[in-house]
Amino acid sequence: MGKRLIVGLATVALIMTMLPGVATAQCGDGCTPGYWKQVHHFDAWTGYEPGDSFAATFGVGFEAKSAGLTLREALRLQGGNRGLNQLARHAVAALLNASSPNVAYPLTEEEIIALVGGAAVAKVATVAEGAENEVMEMLATYNESGCPLQ
Repeated sequence: MGKRLIVGLATVALIMTMLPGVATAQCGDGCTPGYWKQVHHFDAWTGYEPGDSFAATFGVGFEAKSAGLTLREALRLQGGNRGLNQLARHAVAALLNASSPNVAYPLTEEEIIALVGGAAVAKVATVAEGAENEVMEMLATYNESGCPLQ
């Protein structure tokens, strides 16, 4: 766990320094978790399916009970789980935004996966309280910047 934790913290720190600050970011487009979780919007998903595993997609599960969590289920999570539910919800929306050719999202799929993985590792190890909130707040800001999809 030690090497994984160091890599997680280093990933979050490095990517956060390379990305624009949430307050000053020039957001493109972004659709909310509420948009992506609706059955009639599943046809807008590009490269991912609602039944895909969250852990397999992001390369990390937050806890043992999240092993079977699907992307759709992550979009439907509410608060709790020490802030990780909100991170999971916004992470899936961010990933779907970034993968859509019709959404001008400011992050790539690879950046989102690295940010989420790093924040999750840091949070689960309980050494970087707040890393998940910082990432979640950035993704939420981008996800709520205006959905160009109908």
